[in-house]
Amino acid sequence: MKINKNFLFTAFCAVICFACKSNNENEMLSSLKGTQWKLAGIVDSQTDKLTVLEPADCEECYTLTFDTDSTLSTRSTSNDLTGKYISNNSKYSFHIITFGGTKVGEIGDGNLYVIPFWNKSIESFSLQKDELLLYYNDKKNYLLFKLQKS
Repeated sequence: MKINKNFLFTAFCAVICFACKSNNENEMLSSLKGTQWKLAGIVDSQTDKLTVLEPADCEECYTLTFDTDSTLSTRSTSNDLTGKYISNNSKYSFHIITFGGTKVGEIGDGNLYVIPFWNKSIESFSLQKDELLLYYNDKKNYLLFKLQKS
């Protein structure tokens, strides 16, 4: 009888932990709504090399805001852009459905930033504490964003 109580207690704890983990993952994904992110750079997944985009001192450049659960807005070096996206938390997929905005010529490395959005090639994401990674190019590269504190 004692073994059964220990087994039941362990099983109960495992169920609670699993439920908490599932809720936390859903919370993290839904918490994107209303958050703003600043690009730290583009990372080569194979070498972990971070490329910081120029102009690096532009506060407004390379920002990404999740306006709602399905819309985003971003600022490149020269353009204000918006889009619609869908994501699947259990598969960590992320896809741009529509994307558009102004089309003024980019300065610095602005084109490197907007190409994954314009081409709708972002395919998955990873959300870790205050970092958001948007993978593209068959996961060979990702945009590394840092959460902006309000």
